[in-house]
Amino acid sequence: MTKQVLIIDAGCKVDDHGGTLNHAFADLVAKTLESLGWRPDITRIDDGWCVENEVEKVLKADLLISELLVPKGTSFQNNKLNRSSACLSSLLF
Repeated sequence: MTKQVLIIDAGCKVDDHGGTLNHAFADLVAKTLESLGWRPDITRIDDGWCVENEVEKVLKADLLISELLVPKGTSFQNNKLNRSSACLSSLLF
């Protein structure tokens, strides 16, 4: 039986910039797990989402992976986020 994995890609734009590194990581994880026999599904927060659909995906998933941005030394200058940041992938079982 194929295992189902839900990847939550929380990468999002700030002032029309950003999110692409998160998207790239989420895509890489999906391709890697697919090559190992998993069936990946990606939810990109920036693309919008529906609570009911996400609940169904979570219930079907054998594994949840969240790919999110964790600001490092976050500062706001002229309403722009400092671009020096660290990414964190967390596995939820």
